[in-house]
Amino acid sequence: DKGNDVCWVEYTLKGKRAVDYYGVDYIDTWVYYDDKNEEDKKWLDKVKGLLKNWVNGDVVSEDGWKRISHKPTQVGNDLCQLTYFRVNDIPSGIVEPLIQSLEKACSYVAEEVKSSAFPQLFIKSATITSLPPMDANGKVLAVKGDVETLKASDAKFLEAPDASNIATLHLTTLRDEIYHASQSVIIDPEVLKSGADSSATMKILFTPEIQWCQVMWVQFYQPLRRMVEVFKRLVGKVEGNPLSFADLRVSVGQKIWIPQNRAEEVDTTCKMVYARVLSRESAISELGLNYIGDYEKIQKEWEEEIELKARIPAEVKAEIGEGGEQVDDEPNPDKTGVDNNDKGKSIQE
Repeated sequence: DKGNDVCWVEYTLKGKRAVDYYGVDYIDTWVYYDDKNEEDKKWLDKVKGLLKNWVNGDVVSEDGWKRISHKPTQVGNDLCQLTYFRVNDIPSGIVEPLIQSLEKACSYVAEEVKSSAFPQLFIKSATITSLPPMDANGKVLAVKGDVETLKASDAKFLEAPDASNIATLHLTTLRDEIYHASQSVIIDPEVLKSGADSSATMKILFTPEIQWCQVMWVQFYQPLRRMVEVFKRLVGKVEGNPLSFADLRVSVGQKIWIPQNRAEEVDTTCKMVYARVLSRESAISELGLNYIGDYEKIQKEWEEEIELKARIPAEVKAEIGEGGEQVDDEPNPDKTGVDNNDKGKSIQE
């Protein structure tokens, strides 16, 4: 904002690492190369035609980089032409420990399911004999010994501990903590399958996401405002009036997209137009109907409709006359002069 910062962009220029420095009133390109090396000489011949402001490495940095291009910026000497965006962390950074705990918990559950997938047989006996299988589905175990040994023998399957409720509770708790801490939501399509939910319901469902956008807007506001200033300078240069565009007051804000009930949105906007609190042209923009020249087409259709409604009755009135009777240019010999609407008379009379 003070106009004295420097930004840079790193990229590859014909196989060599290059850096563009964007200063307040200049743009420099720096590359590390050896002008005595034959390969680097060939590289120089290739890139000389790409850079219009070639300076042939006249300035060398302390670590050996050479400046091969130097040109003034297009936005004046008080504003850096590059906008630098940086956020303090990735969206999931604040819940990274919870994510790791959830991964460990899922791993523990998987190991528990693996270890208890098959039943365990416990046999209490002095001597055990494994007989050949009676069928293809299992094996038979027998106990040998005297009567006392057989009485003391026993066999039973050990039941696996029921950890399903504990595991489900633990996994659900970790998942909910991740959603709440990261201000994230997952909307199941089955919830909105009917399509009759109001826009207020939509906003309530997506409230955490809306709050996250509002919190992140603080980090994006200054870079976006700076980008708009650079854009105004460039537009002013293209239009040939840099001072007028530089002094133009432009607001920077956010518009969070929220799923809405389209029918309710159209109905609400139309009611605002009928109540004279919103213009028709603004209503078109509010509903996102961004068709080129659409408002002019609507005006033309209105004019044609009004013209038709005024012209057609006038033409019909001219044909039938002022009194409601048809005006004939020539007398009709078949006309009897009988008034069928006259009281007390019939058609024959």
